[in-house]
Amino acid sequence: MAIRVTWIHTRRPFSCGTRPFPRATDPVGTALIGRARFQSSGTHPVSSGLRSMATVIHQGRAAVSLIKSPIWAPSCPLSDLARQSPTDSELPQLPPAPPYPCPFLTDEEIKIYLFPLYERGWTVHPSQTAKKPAPELVKRFEFDPHSAALQSFLDDINSVTEGENHHATLDIGSSPPSVTVRVHTHSGLRPALHPEEPRKGRVQPGITLRDVRFAYLLEQHSSKYLDLVVMQVSREEQPKSAEALERRRHP
Repeated sequence: MAIRVTWIHTRRPFSCGTRPFPRATDPVGTALIGRARFQSSGTHPVSSGLRSMATVIHQGRAAVSLIKSPIWAPSCPLSDLARQSPTDSELPQLPPAPPYPCPFLTDEEIKIYLFPLYERGWTVHPSQTAKKPAPELVKRFEFDPHSAALQSFLDDINSVTEGENHHATLDIGSSPPSVTVRVHTHSGLRPALHPEEPRKGRVQPGITLRDVRFAYLLEQHSSKYLDLVVMQVSREEQPKSAEALERRRHP
């Protein structure tokens, strides 16, 4: 079983409320707690661990749904991936946060900032939003089945979300404990097609330095978890230019 989480903006913290979680025997169980929605499908049990994680996520101002199967899938075959510990090489200095709308990454920025992320298991996928598709940075963080670190890492993600005023979509799995982070900028700014093109018409979702900062800050937090395992992704299959990044906008 996995959990889909989409962070939402709000000026007020949620109250947890007192409504119960759905019963495991319900064909389709739904519980509303504040403004967070928990939805379970089929007869899969909602474990106490998932309840605990969902409570923490809810307090972090996220909209949550429980689904039957994991959502994360790599852009390359699983046979081309291997599990490994995170790399010890240093990341470049954290870039300053650009104002909105944020320019798309340039070829030089991709080389400086994305290449080190590829070495740490980050990859680029099309977003799962059909209305406004975008390329987005994606990484799966997997923890030892006997570890309670996932819940702590979700707190770290919430801290980054609040500090950066930037949110990600999370796919959370329970067997093994894992979270897949998907992040892109909704108010990105693509390059002008001609010198007189209006700025307003260039605003669209994409990958920007806002997403780089989010990923780098998560990497800083994840370095303290000794039992963390990530998927090794072939760097050769990842976008190396702005043009290649744009080709990942659609499946």
